[in-house]
Amino acid sequence: MSDPYVWRDPVADTTRLDQVREALDWRIERFEQEAKGAERERARALRRSYGLMTSAAMSWGEAHASARRIAAILRHLRQLT
Repeated sequence: MSDPYVWRDPVADTTRLDQVREALDWRIERFEQEAKGAERERARALRRSYGLMTSAAMSWGEAHASARRIAAILRHLRQLT
């Protein structure tokens, strides 16, 4: 089974990473709106972590590593909802 987060084309990688960022941002925002109390704080913490990860993604290698961390956050959010 191939890893969907292993990308080969740098141009396509940039587009795909942007799509992942947008999808994750929407998902966290939605979760934040629906959550209450501690769950809302957890969603805000995830959003802050996500923002630091994606803003630091300068090179392809960093973007790839960031995408893998984003995927881990998505899996975590799916477990929460």
